[in-house]
Amino acid sequence: MLSTYNGTGYAVDSGTSMAAPYVSGSAALYKAQHPYAMPSEVMAAVLGSGSLPDTVCDEGAQGYFTGDFDTLPEPLLYSEPISMSSISPSSSPVSPVVSRPTDW
Repeated sequence: MLSTYNGTGYAVDSGTSMAAPYVSGSAALYKAQHPYAMPSEVMAAVLGSGSLPDTVCDEGAQGYFTGDFDTLPEPLLYSEPISMSSISPSSSPVSPVVSRPTDW
């Protein structure tokens, strides 16, 4: 994967350090659309939304996107479009609750 790199612009690398931001981001997007989803449902949605190696995409490439700067084949992860919502502020007073954990 091509990603930003500490102080040098971009770097190509692989492994969990490179994948974790993408996977956690897709899980967060799914959770935003499905706020009551259980962790197992989020995991199933993320695992079930990636492209398979035999999927035809990217002008005929099989299952991988190659149209970015690094031109390396990268699996696709599909997500639902995110819709913006607005929340109206409430005039109800809110009291903060501060407590120490008791379960050490």
